Amino acid sequence: MFRFALLLLACCVASCNPPSSHRPFHLVNLSFPRTATTSLAGIFQRHGATHEFMRVETINALLNYRDGKQTAAAVRQLLLERARLSGKPVDSAAFLFLSPEIVIETFPKAKFVFVVRDCESWIVSLLDMEMRVFDSIRRGQNSIDFSYHPRYARVLSPHFSEQMLLDEASLKRAIPVLIPELAHFWRSQSIVVFESMKAVAPANRLIIRLVDFSNAFSNFAHLAGVPENSLVRQNVHLNRDAFPEQIQKLIGPSFLSNICSKEQRTLDNYLNRNPGLLNVPLPGK
Repeated sequence: MFRFALLLLACCVASCNPPSSHRPFHLVNLSFPRTATTSLAGIFQRHGATHEFMRVETINALLNYRDGKQTAAAVRQLLLERARLSGKPVDSAAFLFLSPEIVIETFPKAKFVFVVRDCESWIVSLLDMEMRVFDSIRRGQNSIDFSYHPRYARVLSPHFSEQMLLDEASLKRAIPVLIPELAHFWRSQSIVVFESMKAVAPANRLIIRLVDFSNAFSNFAHLAGVPENSLVRQNVHLNRDAFPEQIQKLIGPSFLSNICSKEQRTLDNYLNRNPGLLNVPLPGK
């Protein structure tokens, strides 16, 4: 669904990302929104990182590709040009999951990260961000280009309408449809990303649960081939949720748990059938 972080690091600004012909490493984040995409860019700040670089152009291209309106060759060309213009080793974004297979095909030498958040807290976090973003837009406090948002959101929830986010009453009326669709997306698209990452050598991929993120500095350093002490630990919790308890209460904890538990079990069963996909934190140095 939906949202893109209001907190953009200075390294995300285009003027700070001159073209580069060489990177010491290339790390690409395929994670969903609200799964530490901002934090991943933050912990690699000393090495050079972008967060949601060329957001509008890239989302539109990936959505067009999904809809059969743009060729794979055209999307690969855009992704390559985007990487050239960025020039940074770390590419963290909350939209590359839209077509993970073409991202992986485009960068065969890259390292890939996918951070998995539990279904319940992901939905709460997503709606928390969406409500705040659209409230700021209505108040004239946010000038982010969200022209892509209706199409992007309907990937996550086919019946999504921006009218659902007008206020808490509107969101509450939408919950019976919205929550099951988000939970289904969370499970089904996670498996799509997992399946795509099977094409990546285990040494070049990292799939880790969000609850393990702050203990996975050794994993990130090992994947990128950089010293662990070069990562910026204080950036591990950037862009936190604002009102998760309020959103959870609005949804209804029992309803949310009932819907998510089914999808969570399905995903856990998938991971049990595919041992070795999910990583655990390595001992720190």
